[in-house]
Amino acid sequence: MKKLLSLLLITTSIFAFAQEITDFLPSSAGYFLIIKNSVDYFEYLKKNTNLFYVYLEKDGLGLEDYFLSLLSAAGYSTGSTPDERKIKKAINGEILLAGKEFDLELENIITFDPIFVLEKFKTGTKDIFLVWKSEEPMELLKIIASLLETSIFQQEGDLVGELRSNSGEVYFHVGDNFLILGDTRDAVESPLKAFSGEIGRMIDSEEEAAEFVKSSEGYWITGYFDSDRFKIGLGLEHIFSTRKTTLFVRPEGHTLAATMIQENIFLDGTEKDRLMGYMDTKEDKLSGQYFGNYLAFFPANSVSTLRRELSHWFNDSLEPYRELADLIVEFAKKGQGVAEIFGSVAASPTSFALRFQISADTGPERQKLEEWGAKHYSINGFEVYEVKSILERIYFLFDGEYTVITNLSPEDYVRRLSTGKRLKDNDRYMYLKEMNEAENIAEVFVNLGDIFYDLLGMKVDTALLYIESMDEDGNFIHSLRVY
Repeated sequence: MKKLLSLLLITTSIFAFAQEITDFLPSSAGYFLIIKNSVDYFEYLKKNTNLFYVYLEKDGLGLEDYFLSLLSAAGYSTGSTPDERKIKKAINGEILLAGKEFDLELENIITFDPIFVLEKFKTGTKDIFLVWKSEEPMELLKIIASLLETSIFQQEGDLVGELRSNSGEVYFHVGDNFLILGDTRDAVESPLKAFSGEIGRMIDSEEEAAEFVKSSEGYWITGYFDSDRFKIGLGLEHIFSTRKTTLFVRPEGHTLAATMIQENIFLDGTEKDRLMGYMDTKEDKLSGQYFGNYLAFFPANSVSTLRRELSHWFNDSLEPYRELADLIVEFAKKGQGVAEIFGSVAASPTSFALRFQISADTGPERQKLEEWGAKHYSINGFEVYEVKSILERIYFLFDGEYTVITNLSPEDYVRRLSTGKRLKDNDRYMYLKEMNEAENIAEVFVNLGDIFYDLLGMKVDTALLYIESMDEDGNFIHSLRVY
């Protein structure tokens, strides 16, 4: 009874004041993500960026109409008759996602889908919650319940109800102009208590978080993450600690731009200086030829980064290829300068090539190849070691200047490279590159237009460029643009 009266008091105080969505943040939150005015931003992106035009418009993939029809069908199944205006108004509402232990990756945020997140709530117990501002929160709850294939259950007098299903529960509270959903009962009660002042608020207890909120005006998506709770999934893999990461996403001109600032903790200046030494313009790479729709530059001796990049080409898991991957890493450890990995990610089968320079002796690594029974021969100016792995053949090519590791035969590699492209001649790359700082540590360029054509037969002028750099304080600056 005491708990019930306390929650009633909390709710009454919430009704009495207009809500700032960050007032729902308890001090225990390890991160928060704010999304606002999504419909307005989608309209802008649809008119000004090629990628979102193709995604959303009827003569593209038509995902906007599909999503709206899905929401309408969910509304009708609950007995309500939602119209498109109401649905868009709900989507345009401000959304806060927060919690203690929820690892987010960049791709989850750029393609943010609250229903996908709520599906995870069914099986989670990590005190994650979502606050959704809405003029009709009960109607919104009914639509969400239908989409999640759950039934609404709430005992009389209980402020927290449940969306029940065979696969788990999602907890909820319907307020005057907001809806709270969480993966536990405490996750729903915590933001209510924070708003009323019964427990501390993150915005009041952390000055940096409060300053961040002030600086986030004018952005579509913003995020604040303690420690290493946010996973970039691109750029350098590293072993040092992250103090916090901030995220800013908004349209800029004819692009969608995401900027992440990652504040790092170094035990001494040695590691910071080593990383700063990786900063360069990559100017010499503009004249080099490559093939495929994916191209990444990174320091050749960054072992963990190489392992992650290789996983893209080996079914996302290196475990079946562990010995082979270990040997590739041993070669790369002796590399210098910048490594390049490029190929076609959408083709079947995929094709890739890893290229870097080596000045050190690779005798022990070559001996290992011979012990594995690698065929050793020369062709097209290359000294070749051909290894048969579990599912395919891998070729180690040496020409005196570069070491190339590829799943293409030497003849096929030379043929594709001779008809390949130079970055300086790629208008999509140069358009995005000119919007970024000249020096950086790592780059990833994805020619999305080619992928659309390979998969769907659609001709679309669009691409993505990710760049990682470092400022003088040792903070990583991650920039991602797509047009």
